[in-house]
Amino acid sequence: MQRDVQLYGLDQPVWGPVIGEPHGTRFFGAHANGSQVYAERYGLLCRSGISAAQLQSGFIACGIFAFVAEHCRVLMAYQRNSCCQWEDPMSIARMLAVATLALFAAPASGWGQGFPSQRVTIVVPFGAGSVTDIMARIVADETSKRWGQQVIVENRPGISGTLAVAKAVPDGYTLMLTSNGHTVAGLVNKNLAFDPVKDFAGITRVSSAPLDLIVNPEVPAKDLKEVIQLAKARPGTLNFSSPGPASTTFIAAALFRHAAAVDIVHVPFKSAPEAVTAVMRGDVQMYFAPFNLSKEMAEAGKVRAIAAATAQRIPQMPDVPTFREAGLDYVYDSWFGLMTQAAVPRQIVNKINQDVVAILQTPEMKAKLAAQFVVGAADTPEQFDKIIRDETARLSDILKDISQ
Repeated sequence: MQRDVQLYGLDQPVWGPVIGEPHGTRFFGAHANGSQVYAERYGLLCRSGISAAQLQSGFIACGIFAFVAEHCRVLMAYQRNSCCQWEDPMSIARMLAVATLALFAAPASGWGQGFPSQRVTIVVPFGAGSVTDIMARIVADETSKRWGQQVIVENRPGISGTLAVAKAVPDGYTLMLTSNGHTVAGLVNKNLAFDPVKDFAGITRVSSAPLDLIVNPEVPAKDLKEVIQLAKARPGTLNFSSPGPASTTFIAAALFRHAAAVDIVHVPFKSAPEAVTAVMRGDVQMYFAPFNLSKEMAEAGKVRAIAAATAQRIPQMPDVPTFREAGLDYVYDSWFGLMTQAAVPRQIVNKINQDVVAILQTPEMKAKLAAQFVVGAADTPEQFDKIIRDETARLSDILKDISQ
């Protein structure tokens, strides 16, 4: 349904189209303030200019009207010749009373029903071919089948991809699948235009990927002890690659640098495949590679696997010891998870969580994850939010001196 609506403030008219959808997950309309900040916060889209005086009373009235319409499935439209007029304070008061009553009377459990009704986009802030990208495409494929809607993956490498998600309309239709590198985004990028914790809502982790420390075959070190000795003998001369400073493999190397007390230099690349290729060519000496990459390259003799950053040995690579077995108290969990904007209605977050967690339990999904040598993981939104908060605080404390 689409109609023109004319709402009057205290002195001038406000014009703008109203679009309602049967499932009630979104309601577009003009409001007296007309600011994009308000529009982004509540998922409203102002399609035309706002001419009303920006008086607080008019702003509150229109704002609550739109908020109730969005979240309580109140669908209303007015013809131009039968518009709603707020010409006196009592009219505004009556509208506020009706809006407030509707807000509290509407069943909260129905707010996420009918989601999604259109295409969903999963943004990946890393290049194609990375584990993050692979996880996103697996999730997109399975959720598309479950929802009966198109789910696409959009690769936007770098902090610009995360920023795009942070600033997207918070309606649940723009998601982000990223790694736990997200937890250090604020640490490695100064003057961010968003807060990596406060501006995002965790939906669920989807997997955890074992990492191996790999080195170029020409590096004169056969095991972890010799790698550490070499790094200490040549401070600042050995390099490690990563897909960028906000990647999970970068965190793994930075924590190793801290645990082993060695001075190794970071060399960022655009994607995980490029970071692995750099080790094979000898452009850099080492990389914390996801197991699906390290196994293939090590078996081909293109790299040497030194140690696994897991608590136990990886069954598919039984000859590669863990860091603890090799003499360094170091374990690292590399997770990948689904997030959205913090302002997305909680009922929609819960709906996405329930669907994705159910998908993670299916034999088909487990087989797809196993084929990538990753382990499935699932949380409630509250559990994932806590993981993000706690890991951000822990890593910020450990890596205070981090640099790109």
